[in-house]
Amino acid sequence: MSLLWSLLPGCQGIDLSPPQLLGTFACGMPLSAQRGFGSRRDNLWLWDVEMSEVKCKFGGADSFVYSCSLQGGRALAGVKDGSVLMFDIQRSEPDSKWKAHEGLVNSSCFDSDGQRILTSSRDGSVRILDPRAGDLPDCLVSTIEDAAAGYVVYQAVWCGDNEILSGGDDYCVKRWDTRMPANPPVASYMGHVSGVKAICLSANRRFFATGCSDSSMRVWATDPSSMESSFTTAEGGTSLEDQVAGLKDEYRQIIESVHSGDAHPSEAALISEQLAKLEGTVEAKPRVHKGFHASLSLTGHSMSLASMAWQDVDTGKARIVTGGNDESALLFDVNLQ
Repeated sequence: MSLLWSLLPGCQGIDLSPPQLLGTFACGMPLSAQRGFGSRRDNLWLWDVEMSEVKCKFGGADSFVYSCSLQGGRALAGVKDGSVLMFDIQRSEPDSKWKAHEGLVNSSCFDSDGQRILTSSRDGSVRILDPRAGDLPDCLVSTIEDAAAGYVVYQAVWCGDNEILSGGDDYCVKRWDTRMPANPPVASYMGHVSGVKAICLSANRRFFATGCSDSSMRVWATDPSSMESSFTTAEGGTSLEDQVAGLKDEYRQIIESVHSGDAHPSEAALISEQLAKLEGTVEAKPRVHKGFHASLSLTGHSMSLASMAWQDVDTGKARIVTGGNDESALLFDVNLQ
């Protein structure tokens, strides 16, 4: 069953599942991949949310659609047989179809400008396609063959123009530079003790949330080193290290002036006091490593996470909506400050 909810208290969900359907594999509102009785195809539907009715049923898949996403006037479908389909939402048949993976496609999404497609699969790989380049192999831009240490990759999402996050059965989220797919990950986010099933990002991509098969959820800073800069950069953009170096030069000049009788010793004492405080601030700044740990943990589900969505509410505040296999949907208010 697919339900559309208002976040206002007391509002009931709108049922977007006709009665003959068994369940929902994936949802990229207002797009859903449904499973029907006796059918293994044509289970990708576009909804008119206001009318609570199906606007278009997409064809072209030879087996179940397990992932889907919608951007502008185009839709993507990831299929059980490893295929990825791209649709114009005005037409029911796909404009393009690629056999991108050897296993089920767990996630599929466009980048921010709609020029590249990111997919992840049960075969353990992550791939990037350029739909403008036509068929495989010409459209294959990048492949991370072993994105989850030999295990399933459940989701991959864009976190930058050339960087992605992937989560899978190796209990870890990894950040990759897609221009160097053979290199180790840029960063690893550690702390989960089961497979990472879902990932969602903030609009500015500075934070993301993860959900796992053991029902645990965590919130992370995508790049803690960027948060470190708020501790190490003063107003006006000058680093604290540069300020320390500047004060040391000023202190040496003051000492020389004191010795020559052109300055009072109290001036040197004032500079020395400022220098001591600033050096203490630099020494206390957070240290950043390649292995990152979560900023916040969330609880509430009793079974595996199935999906997550992020909504920025205000500066430093967000909402995270989660769906689990315990048949519950939870809404979290998160303070990121």
